[in-house]
Amino acid sequence: MLDLTALPHDRSDYLRTLVLLLVSLLGTFFMDQLLKGLPIYETFYEGVAAVNLAGRLNGTRIVSYFLLGLGCIVLDRWRGIGLGELPAEARALLIMAVGLQMYTIGLLDYNHYYNNWMVADRLLLVGLGVLAIVRPLYLPIFLIDLVLLTGQLRQPDLIGYDHVHKYIFPHILALAWCFLVASRFVRIREPYYLLVPLMMAPLSLWYIMGGIGKLELDWPSQNSLYNLFAAALDAGWLAGWSQGTKLFLADFLVTFQQPMLWSTIVLEILLPPLLFVNRPTAIAVSLTLMIFHLFVYLFSGILFWQWSLLELVFIYFLVFRRQDVAPLFSWRSRGVYWLTLLLLPLAVHIGKLAWYDCGFINHYAFFLVNDRGEETELDATYFSPYDTGFAKNRFYFLTHEKTLANTYGQCDDVSLLGLLRDWSSRSAEDNQTLLDDFRNQAGMERYDEADAKEFLAFLTSFISNKNAYDPELISLLAVPPHMQQGPNQRNLHKAGLHHLKVVYREKVILPGLRYQTVAQDSFSLSLTPPQAP
Repeated sequence: MLDLTALPHDRSDYLRTLVLLLVSLLGTFFMDQLLKGLPIYETFYEGVAAVNLAGRLNGTRIVSYFLLGLGCIVLDRWRGIGLGELPAEARALLIMAVGLQMYTIGLLDYNHYYNNWMVADRLLLVGLGVLAIVRPLYLPIFLIDLVLLTGQLRQPDLIGYDHVHKYIFPHILALAWCFLVASRFVRIREPYYLLVPLMMAPLSLWYIMGGIGKLELDWPSQNSLYNLFAAALDAGWLAGWSQGTKLFLADFLVTFQQPMLWSTIVLEILLPPLLFVNRPTAIAVSLTLMIFHLFVYLFSGILFWQWSLLELVFIYFLVFRRQDVAPLFSWRSRGVYWLTLLLLPLAVHIGKLAWYDCGFINHYAFFLVNDRGEETELDATYFSPYDTGFAKNRFYFLTHEKTLANTYGQCDDVSLLGLLRDWSSRSAEDNQTLLDDFRNQAGMERYDEADAKEFLAFLTSFISNKNAYDPELISLLAVPPHMQQGPNQRNLHKAGLHHLKVVYREKVILPGLRYQTVAQDSFSLSLTPPQAP
């Protein structure tokens, strides 16, 4: 055990706290690498994923995972920590962080691609989650199973699922575990209160890095939030609202664009570091971040509900448990929080949620067509649990055209913004010439024949299996979509399916929520079994 008692009491405790934090961050780095290196294969999910993983481990991976599992058992038996030993607010955050992942992944919609309930894996995840809550030193075993079961959403590796709104929680839990383990060897006064600033720091960093990214892009002078709103509407968001209401919201974004762009950057960069200054400031910062998410949801349909629930737990203790949270606003707590904000990006990847909303949409629409020729356009929820990937709609490997933008018209080339900003002032011929020239010079060539064939096979298999068996209860219990667009079609059924029509459109967003289609293509995929000769 590290002995720094020869130092004066306060200085010794601060030094031990610093050592404890550095050891926790180093451990988080190795834990993150271990989780990223988890071997995941498509065949895992045709049976029991955990059993299939165990059968595929070899060499150093066997040693790494065996030692980690054995270490959890030995540590818990030797210097274990029960949930009841943690302060109430740290306990609540831990339960919420683990519970959200148990709910999100344990109650995923039925996977029609594998045509597999994955019951054993779901039960194992819930069981390990309960164990990790009751005995937190078992968290790594839960995290390994969480990443494994989440891996089904990356198979096939074409749909573009990512963990922006979810992977923050493995970082939070890995950091908490490393701190708990290190605190059993590096002794400090009342260590477990520091779990709260440690667990809130990864969440705060995603805001801060997003704000820094926007500042680097010169967001206030270049970006257009109107384009984001118009692109979300084109994808089906707020379809039940009147056109007058949508135009009012669009005009609001145009009128107050500069204040909203600047306030977003200020909010993301400056507010999170103030979270542990004092209790009133913490309440104001947390409420402001939750209101910010409501604005994001209103104007884009993107719902960071997991982040908001974590913030809601924190707000509850700030408002109703004043005595419990008093230790959170000490200089030691602030120092741990600020140092974690500074050093955590060296241990794990923190993305920058920043881009230009350029006003150019390239979108793939999917239509079920029955034997009478009737068409039904599909919302991303039809493909749940792959709905996030389908909402992002990054199927560029299907088209031979060079693409110019990503989801909802996201781009990182400011010159495309300039070209589209003056669109209405030029003739149609000039616009087409300029667009073709820009595409030839800066467009991204992404067509991939092998990926296209694999994706079409995925569609055929998924739709055929869904049409044959589509349990409704699990869909009712499943989590809300991260990106909400059109109507909920998780249990949409259509008889007499003949083929799937895929339509690719490129549109330019114009003022007044108008759109100009500049390119369009389509093809069909048969959904009827071939006739026997």
